[in-house]
Amino acid sequence: LTADLHSSFWREVLKPEHGLFEQLAEGGAYLPKADADPEQLALVGRFLLKSILDDHPTGPGPSTFLLEFLSGAHDTRAFRDTHPTYALQLLANADGIVAQSYYNMMRMSDDDLKATMLTLEDFDDSLPPEPLAHTNISRAVVAGCRRRLLIDRHASLAALRQGFTMDGKLDLGLQLAQHRNADLALLLQGKATISAQEIIDCFDWSNPPPQCASAVRFLRAVLAEGDTHLDAPRRLLLLRFCTGFNALPVNGLEKKVSIHFLDKRGGLPEPHTCTFELDLPAYGSQAELLEKLHLALDSFKADPSFGQE
Repeated sequence: LTADLHSSFWREVLKPEHGLFEQLAEGGAYLPKADADPEQLALVGRFLLKSILDDHPTGPGPSTFLLEFLSGAHDTRAFRDTHPTYALQLLANADGIVAQSYYNMMRMSDDDLKATMLTLEDFDDSLPPEPLAHTNISRAVVAGCRRRLLIDRHASLAALRQGFTMDGKLDLGLQLAQHRNADLALLLQGKATISAQEIIDCFDWSNPPPQCASAVRFLRAVLAEGDTHLDAPRRLLLLRFCTGFNALPVNGLEKKVSIHFLDKRGGLPEPHTCTFELDLPAYGSQAELLEKLHLALDSFKADPSFGQE
């Protein structure tokens, strides 16, 4: 139930109707809105703290810049004119289109930059109206990244940090700042893409129930064949089906999913997310197991409460 709570929260709170988070581009990660309610964002920050401390990944929704800001690392490493690549990586997570356009500008000649008729002021209105050139393009790009990620929503990020630090009573900034952004992303989001071996490692394959021992072998064989029968999105869906997690925690599951016999001939697999259990009928073939597993996952995707206890 706890895993379901955290997973459901992070799927729900990002929805636009709540007015707390936004996407800068379609498919991009979510950032707090500039006009979001600060009290509600503070509560979200406190929930984020709980999710991280208890190893409940949010999934791929929230931007990796959130922990960069909450750790304070953005002051020292995120927005340095001498290292624009780092700022571009952070922006690409939220807005890949603009990040790519900035990257393309950095490869332009002075003549091409001049032809754009852009100035530093176009990237940040606090900068002078100096025409773009090879000597200042890095400054312009970093300023543009900083504007979109930080300046435009600074008050909302501060409200999130207020909750995350419990009004300054608990500060994980020093611990978080020791890690590069890729590691912070794993800590925040978990592994949003998992391999065939990683999903296999989520299950306890020892001592299968004798009544469905063949079905257990069929399941392991299906998982071992990777994308042939269960592609990456379905592997992640299977993880959520069995555990409630939106993503695989960075260190894997603390408790593996155990498999039990379900005395329901021809029925669908049934999960118990609160106890990390999967009940399997005694399927007579790998094809039958695969058919029933796909049907169960499709039904679960359409209605996440399907088959859960």
